Amino acid sequence: MLDACLALLDTDEEKQRFTAIYNENKRLVHYIARRVLKDEQLAEDVTQDVFLRLAENFTKLSQKDGHTLRAWCVITGKNRAIDLLRRRELPAEPDAAQADPGPVPEDAVLARDSAGRLMQCIAALPPHYGAPLRLLAQGFTYREIAAALDLPEATVRQRIHRGRALLWKEMEQDARTHEP
Repeated sequence: MLDACLALLDTDEEKQRFTAIYNENKRLVHYIARRVLKDEQLAEDVTQDVFLRLAENFTKLSQKDGHTLRAWCVITGKNRAIDLLRRRELPAEPDAAQADPGPVPEDAVLARDSAGRLMQCIAALPPHYGAPLRLLAQGFTYREIAAALDLPEATVRQRIHRGRALLWKEMEQDARTHEP
């Protein structure tokens, strides 16, 4: 692995400096990645990725002092491990055959008055929760909602999650008031 990184560097001085940085930080980066991933092989992959990234950007990053460079290695290792973990947890993309659910059963269709009450409950939510829910109900993806509202995607996901919880409470209260 070290040889692949050194091949990306130009001068002998850079190679010596990189080797020193690699030897000082490889165990720490591997430890951080292993703590996040709980898998030895994946932690090794992340460690390799971090140092390949360092080698690719070595001229910019080598200007930093030792503490800053060490912090860069640790933060990059942790972030890469988290990214890998998230990718592994996401379900695979459905293929075209699975994308069409087919006919909707009759009992799954909301009555017109129920849909109207649902929209009234969404309108009663605070705007920062209601707006993402309305866009989601219209079929927009989280990424599209984030772009439309000029928010990070993670913020949109959190607001939709919280908005659904508030909506659930609102719908329960509304159902109690409309009971015969």
